[in-house]
Amino acid sequence: MILGLTVGASSPFGKTSKACRILIVVKSAIVHNNDMSDFTIIVPVFGETRALQFSAFYFGQLGVKPFYVLDSKKQGRRAEVERLLGCEVAIYENPGNYIEANFERLTDLSPTDWILRVDCDEVPNLAMLQHCAKFVSHPSSNICGFDRDDLVWREDHFERIKQPFWFIDTQFRLFNRKQVKFVKRIHTPGFHVSKWKFPLVPAWHGPLNARLYHLQRPFISQADKLEKMQRYDQAGQDPKFHAAMMKKDDEMRWTRFADAAFTSLFASWSKANPVT
Repeated sequence: MILGLTVGASSPFGKTSKACRILIVVKSAIVHNNDMSDFTIIVPVFGETRALQFSAFYFGQLGVKPFYVLDSKKQGRRAEVERLLGCEVAIYENPGNYIEANFERLTDLSPTDWILRVDCDEVPNLAMLQHCAKFVSHPSSNICGFDRDDLVWREDHFERIKQPFWFIDTQFRLFNRKQVKFVKRIHTPGFHVSKWKFPLVPAWHGPLNARLYHLQRPFISQADKLEKMQRYDQAGQDPKFHAAMMKKDDEMRWTRFADAAFTSLFASWSKANPVT
């Protein structure tokens, strides 16, 4: 048993699955209460193959079905993406080379006002989903942020980037679309967030055990990262983001990653779905 669910041949998301549906709303039954307040997990897709395969598998293990939305510039890959995910995907028109360029239009596709944005090379841990369900039931703010761990896979275990004690990679991903001011700047949540300083923890910051796992390094090649950074450069990103993104694994400082259940889940999936 991993994360309270069985991993194996009986999994609803093996190598292929038809269990995924286009419209997904997460019910707060995941926090074991009777509050049925809803939020929608939206996953913007640009076409990352293995990241999409693992995304579908991971959410399937949790019994959660996200709403995958394909960038219009990749519409020619729609059939391939739907085959990888085992479900239909929606299309959103995006004239820019990054998600925030037309983020408000993307949120219009959601069936609910509360939205959790998760990129296709990211997954939320169970504590994060549980907190989202509680938060939208009794919101103390119109947004909520979560810390993110940047991970690398070392054959049989994960390590995470070791940051200075004062550095927190907070990602503001849960929000009410009717109560935020949207912005189009790259490397922003896509909406305005008031400034805050460490070690102050605002009411709209999730608990420390509720975390977003960033899997770009296990899934995205250096060539793909370069192509991505060139798109972002055209959008006017700060050069420091380009430099940080293009650092190789051996140029970074790494430390122990403590989530053994997630590590076991990823190892099981990797063994069943080797790189070809």
